[in-house]
Amino acid sequence: MKLSKEELNEIIELCQQAEEFKPTIRAILDILKNYSSELKEIPEAFVGWMREQRIQSIAFYESQGFDRDEAILMTLDDSLAINKIQEKMEKNRKG
Repeated sequence: MKLSKEELNEIIELCQQAEEFKPTIRAILDILKNYSSELKEIPEAFVGWMREQRIQSIAFYESQGFDRDEAILMTLDDSLAINKIQEKMEKNRKG
């Protein structure tokens, strides 16, 4: 992909403008440090939710007559399929 001189100049200008935001970003990060324990709860809650979803998925497959190993494999396969769909959607969005 080739960039024109104007496009390169626009990129340079945007990078220079980004430098102006460093003090603001630093101030925001300093404020967020005061909330580190609260912010830590967000990914922990998400991981817990994902774990519960997998447990429920395995239990569902077992209730449908699959043995535990089959239920685990099907749950993993579902996760892989969802990841592939998300990657494809992201790729399509980017063009």
